[in-house]
Amino acid sequence: MEYTGSYARARTRQRLRGGLEFATTSDTFVNADENQPLRVPSGKGTKKLNNLVLGIDLGGTNVRQSLFAVESDGALSLVESKNTRSSEWNDAEAPIVSYAESLRSRGMDPLGICAAVAGPGDEFGNYNLTNLGWTLSETSLRTNLGLENVWLINDGEGIGYGAMLACGNDLAEIKPGKQTGDRGIVMFPGTGFNAVLLFPNDPKNPQVYPLEVGHMGLSVKTPQQIAVATYLLSQGIDPSWESVVCGSGLARIYNCFMASLARKNPAELLFAPYTSKPSAWLEEKLTGPLPQEAISEAALKHEDPLCLIALSMYVEYWGYIAANLAFGFKATRGLLIAGGIAPQILPALRKPMFLKAFHDNRLAEMVSNIPVSVITNTDVGIMGAADYARQKCQLFVR
Repeated sequence: MEYTGSYARARTRQRLRGGLEFATTSDTFVNADENQPLRVPSGKGTKKLNNLVLGIDLGGTNVRQSLFAVESDGALSLVESKNTRSSEWNDAEAPIVSYAESLRSRGMDPLGICAAVAGPGDEFGNYNLTNLGWTLSETSLRTNLGLENVWLINDGEGIGYGAMLACGNDLAEIKPGKQTGDRGIVMFPGTGFNAVLLFPNDPKNPQVYPLEVGHMGLSVKTPQQIAVATYLLSQGIDPSWESVVCGSGLARIYNCFMASLARKNPAELLFAPYTSKPSAWLEEKLTGPLPQEAISEAALKHEDPLCLIALSMYVEYWGYIAANLAFGFKATRGLLIAGGIAPQILPALRKPMFLKAFHDNRLAEMVSNIPVSVITNTDVGIMGAADYARQKCQLFVR
């Protein structure tokens, strides 16, 4: 069974154009191209064509832009990248126009440009970067760039198109399974949380459908989960999927446990009494801007038992929500986890807690066959935007 994706080459070549292939001899994701990733970081040894596309990840913190050459079989090969801080610019168009002009001055005009934008958009190509208060429109960009082949997509769509390019070293398996049906799903916890549906069957016209699942209501099954939901409400936070699986969700779970200990209410915790104070370095980090990073580090190093318990519950939520997504959208083709958090906590995701939660429902038999992998390539959104431009420009589509 193949994960035929939008990038399927002719079967006679026995591989996909950077897409995921499901091995016919085993139930694990493999790279069908000699287990090598799609990216060619230096571009050396690869015959380049004069067909360039620019993929952009336009976020609230960074603007990451990568120029790719489209080879004769449609594969993408990296030419160069330029990364800047969003705070260096006054508006959303400036970094795109500046880099495009730099490329043009060096004779490397992209044939198409696609930016994956961290914010909502409308059917007319108008987007808002929520965290920066910037607006961006396809019409204005096309005018200022003097180029018609310019597209904006949601950052989730970029991740979805990039997910169909991930292969080999870009993936870390969590559980094997059998790919069936016509759709997969990608969930991506980060600053927030969301997911996209993938319909990869048509090689010439793959489909990615953004979902809005971050604010789905959080159900509870255990005393610990009741305690977390109650704590969230006490902090003025709506108990939702996003509230517990986003980056700050780990810190919220930890803080809930600390509050329960302060009340000396073991019924909420159901674990052995925890009496020691956090170590000095952990206590300092917990007051910093990213306490969740300190909590996960202490947990993975087994340096603090409460951090370990909090991380275990954190990945338990991931398992519950992953199963709900997989079943709710009949994503029997497979579930992928993208974003910057998953690779950092990969050892925890491979512990029994995630899989136990994934299978702990009335529909365990159905989800038990769904393969789950983490996308470890953090450039997946840029690659997806670039490949979207490739498709729209109809470069080497067969």
